[in-house]
Amino acid sequence: VTIGYEKVLDRLSNNIMKINAFALKKANSVTSFISSTAVKTISSTHMSTTLRATSLSVNYTINDEEIVKSTIFAFLAIVGTIFNLFNLVAIYQSPVLWSLNNALLIALSTNDFFSGCVGFPLQITAIYVRNQTICDIQATFVTIFNVYSLSLTVGLSIDRCYAVLAPYDYMRQSTCKKYAFLIIAPIFTPIVMAILPLLKLQEYGLGVNVRTSACWISM
Repeated sequence: VTIGYEKVLDRLSNNIMKINAFALKKANSVTSFISSTAVKTISSTHMSTTLRATSLSVNYTINDEEIVKSTIFAFLAIVGTIFNLFNLVAIYQSPVLWSLNNALLIALSTNDFFSGCVGFPLQITAIYVRNQTICDIQATFVTIFNVYSLSLTVGLSIDRCYAVLAPYDYMRQSTCKKYAFLIIAPIFTPIVMAILPLLKLQEYGLGVNVRTSACWISM
């Protein structure tokens, strides 16, 4: 009985050793597979990162034309901001200029001031940051500022021409409602023009913002 019991124990221990050896072999194979997979993943990730960095460096190369554009925009930003601020300060410090006749001029100077301190810096940013979101933001503000400035300039020219040709009628019709309408009404057209490209409905002919010399609407 003792001899039979020892044989059973020997067989059991041999089986356990075989199972342990098999498990160790499988564990080694799994470990080597995981290691090789991790090495391949790291290598592919490094290669992908290198390719992305290379492509970014290629796409973000700054050329001489962009430097010239940004220099011109910076000059216009400084000039527009300083001189329009000077106009606004001069009107504020001279109560004699606080009249309805100068309402359009004040609105135009205010718009051009924000165009200088906001619009042109956004254009410079859009030159060096080639991102569609930045492009849309820049195009939106520049469209509003430029089209509104053009509308106010036309309104101011017509207003001054009417004042010269019919001075008495001009003075009689100079009311707050009239100038409030002339200042507020033109803002709706540039706002609509700026919003349409953001809807991404260019297949319907509503345009999309694209980069040329600056981000602008392309139909």
